[in-house]
Amino acid sequence: MAVLDPAGDSPDIGIGIGIGIGIVVADLESMSRFYEGVLGLVRVAERRYDSGTQMIVLRCGSTRIKLNRPAPPPSAKSPQGAHRDASGIRYLTFTVADAERAHAELADAGAELDAAVRTSPAGRLFFARDPEGNNIEILQPGR
Repeated sequence: MAVLDPAGDSPDIGIGIGIGIGIVVADLESMSRFYEGVLGLVRVAERRYDSGTQMIVLRCGSTRIKLNRPAPPPSAKSPQGAHRDASGIRYLTFTVADAERAHAELADAGAELDAAVRTSPAGRLFFARDPEGNNIEILQPGR
């Protein structure tokens, strides 16, 4: 018996059906501006807990990105650097139809970009960083 239901028939517990990814943040406002305003994710919920913790839940397909600002905000940061510099969850991948256009739009929005769009076996891709330094892969899948 598998714990997870890859067909997506699991019950909705308020964060949508699919995968929920939690990102602990220090600055909820700048992070929500980036993920909503720059990347275009859609806000589906906002929560404030008695402890003072705040959460914004964003949708990307069936995946939910949970921006979670604990109270008090975290004092330590994730290991910085390229996605290959440490083990663990090091980046999120968002797929796009046109990597060059996405690169130009992120550059225009002031996002930190690691390099120009390049070709890999997976397709055309580049990496960016959100306002708190988390690595974001933007991938135009190959055909």
